[in-house]
Amino acid sequence: MNTGKINNILALFDKYRVYIPNEDAIATIVSKSSCSQYIVSKSDVVGEFDNEVLYLGWESEDGDEYCVKFSEDGLNGAFVKNGMLVMEDIEGDDIEIEFQEIKMHYLVSEELD
Repeated sequence: MNTGKINNILALFDKYRVYIPNEDAIATIVSKSSCSQYIVSKSDVVGEFDNEVLYLGWESEDGDEYCVKFSEDGLNGAFVKNGMLVMEDIEGDDIEIEFQEIKMHYLVSEELD
């Protein structure tokens, strides 16, 4: 098992905005957000295939709740396809994740006039 790869994948959730295309909606998860409707929870990598190391939870605009859990094995087998990270969740489904850079833009009053 490549624990370095798993830790590198987990670090992406601290640095980027995450989009998960879903058949019902496009779910947005913002890492380290104070908003209660988005949850990114990580745990320590210990080198066990069934150890759950990543939990993503969110609420759609319609109020439906979703969550996806990943084990070390799912992250260990991750690969990139069409610019998205593909990882197997604990239920055996491939989940595509798109990472986008979060940038801050400071407005000045002239931009509003």
